[in-house]
Amino acid sequence: MSTNYTRCSMIYLHLTAAADLLEGVPDAIFDKKEKTIGYVDPASGVPSFTTRYGYYTTFTYMYYADQRKLEESDLTDHKIGLDMRCGTLSYAEIPTRYKYKIGMSGTLNCLTSHQNDVLKRYGFNIRTELPSTYKKRDLVRKPIEVLDQEKVKFLDKICEAAREKSEEGMAVLVFLQDEKRLQELKQYIKDQGKTITPLELSDSLSKPEREQNIRWSTQNQKITFVTRAYGRGTDFVCHDARAKQFGGVHLIIAFYPNDDSENRQLEGRTCRQDDPGSVQKLVWIGDLKHLGSDSPGFKPDADQDWDDYLKQKRGEYLKSRFESMLKKKEFFENKHKQTVETCQMVADFKSTLFGNQSTMLRIAHLFADASDPPKIDADVTGVEQAVTCVEMCFVMDCTGSMSASIKACQEKVITIARNIQVQCSQNMRIRMAFVAYRDYTGGTDLKYDAPGAPEICEFTEDIEHIQSFVRKQGATGGGDGPEDICGGLREALKLDWQGESRHLFLIADAPCHGSQYHDTNDNYPKGDPTNLVPEFQFEELLGSRQVKCQFLRLNASTDKMLDVFNRHCEAKLGQTVSVT
Repeated sequence: MSTNYTRCSMIYLHLTAAADLLEGVPDAIFDKKEKTIGYVDPASGVPSFTTRYGYYTTFTYMYYADQRKLEESDLTDHKIGLDMRCGTLSYAEIPTRYKYKIGMSGTLNCLTSHQNDVLKRYGFNIRTELPSTYKKRDLVRKPIEVLDQEKVKFLDKICEAAREKSEEGMAVLVFLQDEKRLQELKQYIKDQGKTITPLELSDSLSKPEREQNIRWSTQNQKITFVTRAYGRGTDFVCHDARAKQFGGVHLIIAFYPNDDSENRQLEGRTCRQDDPGSVQKLVWIGDLKHLGSDSPGFKPDADQDWDDYLKQKRGEYLKSRFESMLKKKEFFENKHKQTVETCQMVADFKSTLFGNQSTMLRIAHLFADASDPPKIDADVTGVEQAVTCVEMCFVMDCTGSMSASIKACQEKVITIARNIQVQCSQNMRIRMAFVAYRDYTGGTDLKYDAPGAPEICEFTEDIEHIQSFVRKQGATGGGDGPEDICGGLREALKLDWQGESRHLFLIADAPCHGSQYHDTNDNYPKGDPTNLVPEFQFEELLGSRQVKCQFLRLNASTDKMLDVFNRHCEAKLGQTVSVT
């Protein structure tokens, strides 16, 4: 390796860490005619010249170049290079570089004081409100009902409320907190032999099915079960004169909204333009643990109703989350500033940079320090004392391309599990789950590569069990570049999330299917073959599930995908998937 490379301590340290991931990579094979390096799939025994193992493949090409079997132009053709993080840029700092900033929102007049403080920090000082051109009717609201009985009583209450309004002639939209609750309600109806036959609106349907059900949902006496993600922006237009005659569209919101903004969006699905409409909220107390419902004395005072009491509790919870967010922002703001200043140093010294070793080392160390993210362990364990249960779900790519790093990633998962167990108090429950996903064979029959569909270890407090499950996973399958990330997230969303502190770690060295997420060969360039949308999945995790999501980045091939995810989640929730 040249002297210029070895001089730079950042590169040396980076390559030393990368070398630890090389164990377990199959022996390379060299095609002299095509001047391409490949590997034999350990599961099938079939050679593949499209499989890559990160730095291992890079150094193998460099080895053959040293042996004069490849020219420098061949390395260029194969896009051989070293991928390094050189700093950290924060999305939150980007608006500060612009003199003029313009925003648009349908919920501007119901922001919290903390959210308004954020707008002031960014210089949003002028507001313009556009009034409706319609003579809107007043929304008919029923008082909120909080059910402190077992869950089946809550599910039964939802069914009876929906049937009552349907029999009155209205169209009924039942908003549920997530896909899991929707499936629970459907199963309850089936088990109880109820006569309700609802439509459905969730990410599990194809786009044509969703569009069709949106059109049908506002018809007279129709009942539709809807996941909360479709409570924002979905246009439920009622064209049915009979439904309007009997009161229009009735909403049953079967969860407590995260804030006034979400509540406004949900209620905006009815009483549209000059149509009539009504709404009621049914809330199960078991869904309010993040507000302290499992603590003694969780109920309103004599001079309060449930609505005022829950708004108070939600305000306290949002204040705590906002303070935590500010701490993270301060950390990334400092890293962002350091990165920009270091880039300016490179620009200032560009003519003499490589002739001055001390300057090179200083810049290298500054870039390395600016790239250092918050520690995963500290981020997870830094929870409030009120938390009684920490949950972590690891969703990991276990296809053949992970052979070079799967052992290191597995040990990292196990290390995190052990550290959390040691650091948390004896009174705190630690629940962990693991999802190993792979990919489809590429055909229209949607068969999975061996060993098959995603393998799941449900949430457990048995750390030894999770360690055993993780270690037995092998890196096999995966023909094209992208993998079935959507399938892994689908299984994570099905898990029984209960804890107050929830965390998901996605570990992948390849993007999901869909050409909008990458620039590589893809058997499914139009996106996930089962019509799942990964940014919607992360929106549900970050939003209604209140799961902190973290991506363990292994190479640059996932950067475009992450940018799509974070642009969507930032716009919808003001949150992002953090990257390590």
